[in-house]
Amino acid sequence: MLAATVGMRFQPRGPGSLDIAAVFISASTSVSILLAAMERQMTVRSPFAFLPVALVAFILLVGVSRAEATPIVSVSSTTVNIADVVDFVTVDISIADAVDLYAYQFGISFDPAILGLFDIVDGDFLSNVGPTVFISGAVGATPGLIEFTSASLLGPGAGASGTGLLFSVLFDVKTAGVSPVSVVFEPLNGDALFDSELLEMTEAITSPGSITIEPRQAPEPMTVLLVLVGGVGLATRRARSLR
Repeated sequence: MLAATVGMRFQPRGPGSLDIAAVFISASTSVSILLAAMERQMTVRSPFAFLPVALVAFILLVGVSRAEATPIVSVSSTTVNIADVVDFVTVDISIADAVDLYAYQFGISFDPAILGLFDIVDGDFLSNVGPTVFISGAVGATPGLIEFTSASLLGPGAGASGTGLLFSVLFDVKTAGVSPVSVVFEPLNGDALFDSELLEMTEAITSPGSITIEPRQAPEPMTVLLVLVGGVGLATRRARSLR
């Protein structure tokens, strides 16, 4: 599990390490200096004199915006008829707007009266960046809750960014009905998204999905009548042929 490893990275850092508070203060000071410089440049007659300073400010602000992007972890939805289910039904767990995602751990909830866990299959979002380790997780003491599904890149390097598939969950079908399927971040389990420094990222937005299992369709009354009439007609013909 990731909790022990991440916990070690949260220990106080030694001399010469990066002071996050100092970085933010420095960034704020830099922005103030840039704005003051732009104001001075605006007094110059040439309308293009302030462009270099404005360009630097724009790049700085765009960088801050990207760093603060909030990832979205979502579950797909599917609808199937119970008569068409051969082995299992599948939903995908995907991420969007990720920036430097190196590792993750969280759970998945579902309705155990309708579905049962069949398997969990790793996706390719992290493995497209480098070698990974994947832990599928399992249903624990709480029915309908898959816990400790996790994955991590291995070795130094940047994490994955953008949009992609984290993993897929395959469910057995017990009966017809609608089961919500949701992402669960449980702090007591150490659930979170982690960047390449193994620091906890901005809390993700979660978007639930669902699995709808439709019941078998009963034949229409007219269809039943036609089958009965056809059966009676066939039996009558056979009886006549035997005379």
